[in-house]
Amino acid sequence: MSAPLILPYTTETAYAQRAKLRQRTLFPAARVECGATMMFPASPDSFYEVGPRSYEFPAVTLTEMHDVVVRGGSNILTTPDAIVRHDLIVLDRDVTPEEFYGWLRTTPDRKFAAWRSYDPLEVDYLPEAAVFTDRVAVNYAHWMTETLPRIAAFAKLPGAAGIPLVVDDNLHPNLLRSIALAAPESPVRRLGLRQALRIGRLHNVSPTGYGAFKFREGAAERSHGAFNQAALTDMVARLRQAVGAVVPERGARPKLFIRRQTRARRMVTEPQLAELLTQFGFEMVHPERLTFDEQIRTFSRAGLVVCSTGAAATNLLFCPSGCPVVMLIPRLRHVGYWYWRSMAPHVALVHANGPQLESHEDPFHPAANDYDYRVELKDVLDALAAAEALRG
Repeated sequence: MSAPLILPYTTETAYAQRAKLRQRTLFPAARVECGATMMFPASPDSFYEVGPRSYEFPAVTLTEMHDVVVRGGSNILTTPDAIVRHDLIVLDRDVTPEEFYGWLRTTPDRKFAAWRSYDPLEVDYLPEAAVFTDRVAVNYAHWMTETLPRIAAFAKLPGAAGIPLVVDDNLHPNLLRSIALAAPESPVRRLGLRQALRIGRLHNVSPTGYGAFKFREGAAERSHGAFNQAALTDMVARLRQAVGAVVPERGARPKLFIRRQTRARRMVTEPQLAELLTQFGFEMVHPERLTFDEQIRTFSRAGLVVCSTGAAATNLLFCPSGCPVVMLIPRLRHVGYWYWRSMAPHVALVHANGPQLESHEDPFHPAANDYDYRVELKDVLDALAAAEALRG
């Protein structure tokens, strides 16, 4: 086992400029506009920010690197002379999985880093590949916004067919199916957690979206996620075409209630709400019972959606433009409700919120969001009336 190799810890753009690497723009930088949302019950003390918000997302680029070591469960790359992270990581604010689990150690000023375990002789080799490994890729929301859009963008490039896609080994069958739909001509190389692979010619697509893994204690700013809408829209179009999903005429789109099967963050009035919405003509949708293809087709035809915050809400990506959505969330200041507005600004969001049955003493703790909560049916009905008005 070799001693840890300490290298400069730098961003991809800084490394590409220093190494004089060519970066090809796949999607240009753009400003993302997130419309105002309605909140029920209304919060007079501005507990939530409901007004419009916007942000700038940088261009999505393709960079070719040489002689790079990649690792399963990590999107941080190691070249012969640097350890390279993507540009959206804010080191003073974000804790990466590599740091959290102790795989990567940095100097106090975070200008240099070293992998905890390093043995250059125990590394498999591929002459050429594109890499899409990430510790959070197993999460459906992260996969659909941060990984799959990058795969789809790479796969459609001339000459990409036949180049292996390196992904993590522990992906759900639905995620593997999504690769087959987005990149049908690309072979897949699966990499185990922390397994190293050296690639002679590496194709790296920069982020199409980013939600921090964790935040540093006391971080003044907390991002709720940012996304390149052109990249996400392109991926959705590619997937719809692959499964034959059709967006029906506005009057023929059904109303959907997305049931949530989970042990954490349960909305305890959901059974009563399901009974009520059935009387209003809603279809009950259980995402965990659907194939990935069926989820695409189901949400592509939605005319109005009621759902709880959670991974299944990621399917809002497939909803038609302007589709009203009633999102049920716990009344917690740090719940990531902006996340859905940033991810899917093409839908019209209305929120219904309610108190948690218990609360964590530290509102910044990762588990603070996971307590069960209660949204009153009256507040859901008020939100639903507002959504119906948006539906027209």
